[in-house]
Amino acid sequence: MTVLAKERTYIIDDIVISLPEEKCEELMDGYYPGFVFDLIPSTMHQWFVSRLQAHIGSQITKSGKDYVVISAKTGLALDYESHIEPDLSIICDKKKLSDYDCEKAPDWVIVVSNSSTQNDDYTTKLFEYRSIGIRLYWVVNLENKTVNVWNFEHGEYAQYSFSDSIPVAVCNNIKVCLDDIM
Repeated sequence: MTVLAKERTYIIDDIVISLPEEKCEELMDGYYPGFVFDLIPSTMHQWFVSRLQAHIGSQITKSGKDYVVISAKTGLALDYESHIEPDLSIICDKKKLSDYDCEKAPDWVIVVSNSSTQNDDYTTKLFEYRSIGIRLYWVVNLENKTVNVWNFEHGEYAQYSFSDSIPVAVCNNIKVCLDDIM
């Protein structure tokens, strides 16, 4: 396996050239945060993300909006030194999208955290997403059945359980209850 050294600054091309196709990589402000992970997450993770994507898409359609819900492998190419691949990105303006990436900050990002990504999901990525202009960031914890919600636009934080009806202000005030998809 190819491993990038942590001591130097990288650009997105370094990831594309250095890693085999079956691996994913994230780059934050030119620094390699130290994890290369398998492309294929657990079956439960994939099942949950696909159900969540369908559920949110349905809620957005019912609200009358034409937002885009995109799953992982469509990265966020924020600049030449930052490339992040959240589980779900919700984009309110389709002009932000290129053929392969979201070139400006999505409005809402969701990551499904696990024991190997948890530290970065709650610290490094939290800071990165806030600094690039994400309006809403969710970290979903399948083990604890909780959702941590940061509304950067209004400086608010809340934690919800899967049984709660979670308001989504950036998407025409739709509500998402994760028990509905389990």
